[in-house]
Amino acid sequence: MLKRILLTLLLFPLLCNVIKAQNIHEENALQKILEGNIEGAIVDLRLSLEKDSNAVLSQFALANQLFEKVEADEKRNRVNIRFVNMDGYFKDFKEAYEWSLIASENYKKLTEEEKKRIRQSLSVTSDEVTGFLTSRIQSEAFAYLNQAPYRRPTNQLYRTEVYNRIMEGDTLMALREIFITQCGNYIEDYPKSPYLQKVNELRKGVLKEYLTNTTLRQYGDKSGHMFERYCHEIIELYSKDELKNIIPTYYGKEYGFTKENMYKAEGYKKLKSFAESEKLSIIEVLCQLNIHDGGCQVENEGLYDRFIHHMAPMDVALIAVKKMTEPSFKAHDFEEVQNIYKKYKPLFPEQQDYFDRILELFTREETPRYLVNLGNNVNTVAREYQPVITLDEEYLYFARKTAKSGEDVYVSKKDHITGQWGFAEEVFEVNTESHEVPLGVSGDGRTLLLYGNYSKIKRFSYVRNTESRLGKGDFYYSKKMKDGKWSAVNVFKYPINTPYYEAGLSLSLDGDLAFFTSDRPGGIGGYNPNYPDDGLYFHGSGEFNTDIYVSVKKEDGSWGEPINLGETINTPFAEKNPYLHPDKETLYFCSDGHPGLGGYDIFMSKRLDPERWDKWSEPVNLGISVNGVDDDAFYLTSVGNKALVVSSKAKENYGRDDIYELEIPEAVRPIPMLFAHGKVVDPDGEGIPNLSIKIVSAEGEEIFKRKTADNGEFQIAVPQDKEYLIYVDDENYIGSSVTLTDDPDHNLLLQPMETVDLKDDSEDASFIMTSLNFDTNSSSIRSESFFDLDRLAVMMNRNDLWILVIEGHTDNVDTKEYNIELSKARANAVKQYLVEKGIHESRLDAYGFGEERPIDSNTTKEGRQENRRVVFTILK
Repeated sequence: MLKRILLTLLLFPLLCNVIKAQNIHEENALQKILEGNIEGAIVDLRLSLEKDSNAVLSQFALANQLFEKVEADEKRNRVNIRFVNMDGYFKDFKEAYEWSLIASENYKKLTEEEKKRIRQSLSVTSDEVTGFLTSRIQSEAFAYLNQAPYRRPTNQLYRTEVYNRIMEGDTLMALREIFITQCGNYIEDYPKSPYLQKVNELRKGVLKEYLTNTTLRQYGDKSGHMFERYCHEIIELYSKDELKNIIPTYYGKEYGFTKENMYKAEGYKKLKSFAESEKLSIIEVLCQLNIHDGGCQVENEGLYDRFIHHMAPMDVALIAVKKMTEPSFKAHDFEEVQNIYKKYKPLFPEQQDYFDRILELFTREETPRYLVNLGNNVNTVAREYQPVITLDEEYLYFARKTAKSGEDVYVSKKDHITGQWGFAEEVFEVNTESHEVPLGVSGDGRTLLLYGNYSKIKRFSYVRNTESRLGKGDFYYSKKMKDGKWSAVNVFKYPINTPYYEAGLSLSLDGDLAFFTSDRPGGIGGYNPNYPDDGLYFHGSGEFNTDIYVSVKKEDGSWGEPINLGETINTPFAEKNPYLHPDKETLYFCSDGHPGLGGYDIFMSKRLDPERWDKWSEPVNLGISVNGVDDDAFYLTSVGNKALVVSSKAKENYGRDDIYELEIPEAVRPIPMLFAHGKVVDPDGEGIPNLSIKIVSAEGEEIFKRKTADNGEFQIAVPQDKEYLIYVDDENYIGSSVTLTDDPDHNLLLQPMETVDLKDDSEDASFIMTSLNFDTNSSSIRSESFFDLDRLAVMMNRNDLWILVIEGHTDNVDTKEYNIELSKARANAVKQYLVEKGIHESRLDAYGFGEERPIDSNTTKEGRQENRRVVFTILK
């Protein structure tokens, strides 16, 4: 406004010459205003006021330039108004308004000569200084609120396609939440505005979606935090009649009543009497407690104390005790945390063991958890969470959520030289315009488990043809192909996916066990499904009764009927995120039903019966080194000494949620395991799929079997206290076994297990027995060779028409004559060994070729090693 006035006044340059500015900064500002340099003028006007805070001309000019700045910024961003957060506009409006009020009051105190000087310098009237600008600022600020497209009902915006529900839904929700705050700020910032009632109506229109379960969950936060976050505003804006259903619908399940029996229920009567003792309505006292959002703060600590004494021993009073410990726990004042539990423990006679088990956590010799941020290659200003890591700790998959993209899957590769995670890239093949989250990754790193809404998207319509019994979010998977890309997404079939709520899927190392969470009927404590129409809060959270199940894969590849892990693991409250360590004995999971420090704590339990899935040891809380007072979730690394966690509280955060690493205390680590990644290949080096692999101890005890994947690869995990042999257990294939020792780093990647197909009648089967070793310069067979020779003898006895040719070969060390004799002696030693195992001598031919037929160079140590060999050829 002022700029336009100045530019149209021809006499202004003359005025500037005869009217002296109060300081050089003010003089520079007037010149920049004339030039249309708003930003520059604002800088100089601030400097002017630093020099003389009572300079009325600078006060009014700054107010005006800030007002002009908003108009200029809005004009530039008008094309993107759907996505504009107006906080910056309102900040400038507010400052302009404050300066205009100061200038108006100070202007009235000036002499007529001083007033004249300001009017001439800025070419304005007295009315503009004393009220017009002030009025216009608050009017324009209201106009910006009133014109925001996202103030309209969300379903209306989706119907008119102002916002795309799938792609822009998160942006819309974030802007609407900000809008609520902006409306409240307007009322505080402009208390004399004539638009206050209209602003309240705008705020009321957005908050209306927080008044029913359906809209709150569909457009807000499923946990119910959003209602309590704005309950004060809701109570202020809505009448008692309009809010009459909030108490039974939102709080009924937590306090033990329904809409039908509310007035007769003991929980309601106790809540009502407490509210009356506080001289508040029930909804007001619940809002002040704010158990599900803000929790216990200094200002409501006394209210919490009185609430606990009045409501105990109800479950909600126990939740309130936990909430009271949060400030002290976060300050690492664990003595005060214990004092709080001890103070209220007598009020809960049936929960004495619960309190004792929490207090026991503080007697352990543990330090509070220490989180190490994974760095800005993984974490950004956006939200990162749900980390999953491959068995070899080579790749990290996680979800990233931004205001515009929703939830997408990203991957980062570790640099093992520096130990740092590389720059995370999007996994384009599995990401859509909707939401996707990684749940886990198979032992071989080639199957990515996903949680998403693929069935709702047109191009994934084939999912519904595969399995129609799906819910609101379901389990899917994608397989890594030979070119490194991910395949089309596939869906887990019933009975893993159902129309009920499922979450937190993980597979065992061999892929034969699927652990997951579900609220399906039959859970411990009865059917109390997640996100019901008649309840919002339960046990201090938005989760209801979810249990952990396991499903065993059948021979035909389908999944068996899920088995509930039983009441030792599952409670009438929520358990989720199960993870069975590769030792197939140690289970980690999250629970808000077992004695814990906050919402979800992380627990460990041991399987007690290898034939049963409902027999477990009493879960152990991982303690203060791992758990905090917020909802905790984690992903354990394969070795079990570290975990990945997500935190929104740490000072080192790059954004709202970041991924961190922490140490697991030794007492709650799984059995130390030896991990190995191997591959069975044919003579051409191609992987052989679906072959049975057997793992036995050095003493011959069978440990377990495994099948090779489509590319011939396999993974195993065994206790570290033994030596193991791995071999192909298939009568149609033959090759050497591989020894696995107790050095996990050395054995992480096994040498390829070359195996030949005995079903191929087109040619004879030749193979090298790499496990066949002799004493140096001797034909004495070492004992580690007996295992594979015995296997060969069994196959020869089973196929009595086979003829076996045994060829001995050496490197070129020593003389040719010596090498010929040595190779003959070794071949004959093998022949004799097989004869002793029952193979008739007529079926065995032994030859020695010495150094005559090398398969590699004899100039290197590795080449000579390759040339020292015994080759077997089966003539069929």
